[in-house]
Amino acid sequence: MTIVQLEYILAVEKEGHFGRAARACHVTQPTLSMQVLKLEEFLGFSIFDREKNPVIPTEKGILILKQAKIAVSEFKKINSVYAQNDPVSGTLQVGIIPTLAPSLIPLFIHSFEKKYPKIDLFIEELQTPQIIQALLEDRIDVGLLVTPLNIHSLEETALFYEPFYGYFSKNHKLLKKEKIKPQDLHQNDLWLLSEGHCFRNQTLQICKIKNKAIHHRTHFESGSLETLIRIIDAGEGYTLLPELTSTSISNHQKKKIRAFEGKPPTREVGLVYTKRIHKRRLIQKFKEAVIEKIPKHLLKKPKEKQIISIEEPT
Repeated sequence: MTIVQLEYILAVEKEGHFGRAARACHVTQPTLSMQVLKLEEFLGFSIFDREKNPVIPTEKGILILKQAKIAVSEFKKINSVYAQNDPVSGTLQVGIIPTLAPSLIPLFIHSFEKKYPKIDLFIEELQTPQIIQALLEDRIDVGLLVTPLNIHSLEETALFYEPFYGYFSKNHKLLKKEKIKPQDLHQNDLWLLSEGHCFRNQTLQICKIKNKAIHHRTHFESGSLETLIRIIDAGEGYTLLPELTSTSISNHQKKKIRAFEGKPPTREVGLVYTKRIHKRRLIQKFKEAVIEKIPKHLLKKPKEKQIISIEEPT
């Protein structure tokens, strides 16, 4: 039994398919299948029911996979301890929410690569519930998302605070105003991200709209703010944008942005990781690299009442 074999069976469980698991592990399918078969011969039973599509674990396989997750996680910790002689080397797996990735990653990724050439950085776009689950299962090391989560088994550190802006279609009546108020906003022409995105919940709270009150003749769910911007540019309606997204659009599009009157509603962006994390030094370097590229005015914490919860409105 080897760690590699355990990693392979975990990949098969995740993908539900031997071919996709092999691609995820960067090996050929015959290589992966042979190693899984060797492990099954060693154990004396099948780990997976290959007749199912997708492939699913057998009853005994479920128990093996549970222990395999623990074993692989502990093995990674040993590697991490070994790498402490050089605190800026190793592997860091990061989950980031889709409403942050397009505007935030380009700010720091190139400087991070140059500054820390010995750190292998893996970044994956995931929704908040997926990041939480991946952290608890030790599939990623740190999450970059909207906080606070207030989950007992996870630690959080705030990075910056991002105000919201309104983005309107070219003939929208609210473009006549220099600044907008939450009470100006209505549900009839609001375009939202799909359910599961915390940004959707925050938008609903700012607009003081209940989830069930949204009615469009066209039902469209998007995981991309860029898609919503294109829809609004092509027709009617509005959405809300976080500041980093609003600054990365064209000058023509910026004319359709309106700030909130007074203290703007704001989201807190932070890092989240497990309390037993063994890569604190790498996470600290990652944190420093992100903060270094964030506009300075976003680093100052606003008043608590400005920070919008990520909980879904009822």
